[in-house]
Amino acid sequence: MNRIHKIEQLRERNTATYLDLPQLVAVGDQSSGKSAILENLTGIPFPRGQELCTRYATQITHRRDAMSRIAISIIPGPAAPLEHRERLESFNKEAHSTEQLNTEFPDILNDVNTLMGIKTPRNPGGIKRFTEDVLKIERCGPDEDYLTVIDVPGIFRITTQGVTTDKDRPLVERMVKNYIRDSRTVILAVLPCNVDIATQEILAFAEEVDPTGERTLDILTKPDLLKERSTKAVVCDLVLGKRRPLTLGYYVVRSRGGDEEDSDGDADLLHREGIFKDEHWTSLPDRKTGIKALRVCLQDLLGQIADKAFPKLRSETRRKLTEKQEELASLGPPRQTGRQQQQFLVSVASNFQNIVRAALDAGYSTNQAFEDDNLRLITEVINMTDEFAVDFEGYAHLQLSNDKWEKDFLT
Repeated sequence: MNRIHKIEQLRERNTATYLDLPQLVAVGDQSSGKSAILENLTGIPFPRGQELCTRYATQITHRRDAMSRIAISIIPGPAAPLEHRERLESFNKEAHSTEQLNTEFPDILNDVNTLMGIKTPRNPGGIKRFTEDVLKIERCGPDEDYLTVIDVPGIFRITTQGVTTDKDRPLVERMVKNYIRDSRTVILAVLPCNVDIATQEILAFAEEVDPTGERTLDILTKPDLLKERSTKAVVCDLVLGKRRPLTLGYYVVRSRGGDEEDSDGDADLLHREGIFKDEHWTSLPDRKTGIKALRVCLQDLLGQIADKAFPKLRSETRRKLTEKQEELASLGPPRQTGRQQQQFLVSVASNFQNIVRAALDAGYSTNQAFEDDNLRLITEVINMTDEFAVDFEGYAHLQLSNDKWEKDFLT
């Protein structure tokens, strides 16, 4: 699990722009039930409803620690301007219990939206509807198991007035594709049971970057909305691998709906997942149904992909770090102050004088610049002399009369 923590430290430094980091990414339509699943998995009260749709990626991390706390911060997007980056990095909130977080989370999200510049009903002055900045929520405690899931904005086909526009659709689709394209990303495709899976756009995105289905895991939600025996049979066939098989398989989860009471205790969980005791679902193994089974699967899966990728990832990190350190060293010492800039210009002028002096004295071994033969002055003069001698030998015997000279060259 220490490897997972090290990978998260890399992610916080925006290295995902340069390295394929192992990660679990939850994707789905805005109405897929994705937020409810993530809330049940993490205990974080995700916003739900069309007006409260996710406007940025959210990284939820569970980590074992002696002290129980929930830390909230912002990771600036890779292209964030310096001033915006500094403002976001200064944001830090902390809660010491789930109850405290539930109470304060709406206000915290409002502060986050304001800092990111997201336009919402509570922040009408915002200038963006979606952003590449990332909200990071880290849940620590002695009883926490290691798990990290990244939630990205849900894709949509129909716009909502005041919430989304036609221009937002390609932006969100591009964000989703950027997160799932890496070969070390496991795609958690969240799909409601009561729709035709063949028509789900998110599966087309997944198949585009994972054509063999080796790193896609489908999470089927809202099984309580299925009434017909035939549709339940189709879902069972998917989970049992009889239709559209995936290497990582399918899970069926019944989450709390938006109109149900805010209770996620064991009794409430048992009540919701009691649906799987129905005769139509009994053919499914327990390890494929329910939020607890899904959580165990994701924890194991994250550990597996982290262990598999870590050795090569460490080598890639060291290689790229060495390359960048060499590039940085080639730029010379820092020159941020006026004094440093003056010293730099003096050194450039002095170096130029040394090169000119070496060129005049034929001291070509004193500077790497002379590895280019064209910069060797004496060599260039000798080459030009040799070329002139060849031309002279070839054309010196030719002679033009004065009349012909005047005719050919002066008219």
